[in-house]
Amino acid sequence: MYQQTVERDLAHSPEQLFDIVADVERYPEFVPWWVAAKVKRIDASTYLTDQVIRVSALRQRFTSTTILDRPRAITITSSEKPFKRLEMQWSFDPLSPRGCRVRLSTLFHVKSSVVSKMLGLVSGEAVHTLIESFEERAIALLGEQTPIGLDGVEATGATRLAAA
Repeated sequence: MYQQTVERDLAHSPEQLFDIVADVERYPEFVPWWVAAKVKRIDASTYLTDQVIRVSALRQRFTSTTILDRPRAITITSSEKPFKRLEMQWSFDPLSPRGCRVRLSTLFHVKSSVVSKMLGLVSGEAVHTLIESFEERAIALLGEQTPIGLDGVEATGATRLAAA
């Protein structure tokens, strides 16, 4: 079982970043190992998604359930093969008018020892790669933004305020 949490302070609003993470059908455009994603059902705050991921030569199809709490949080779960248990929790906490602390907490336990070993090789970097993919997507879609610090003064620098 692998468990990890990563935080980033970004110079975009919680609503903007929430919308990018919630748009799962676009993941194959910018997340390295996502091959396909198709939303099967949507209601007010929940959807199911058929997804295909590729790790090395191994392709795995699974369905996840996503619960949206706009703009505060997104929870993704699955217990379909290859997972015994998959949990991803995104949270979006406002820091300033143009800033947001993004937190991604993951827990995954896979059914196959082969898949477990493959994921074990990349698990330390996988969550960092995932959040970096979303950070790069935000810059591509929304552009660089100058962050406003908690004191209301414009800070110098680019979209990333800090990395945890």
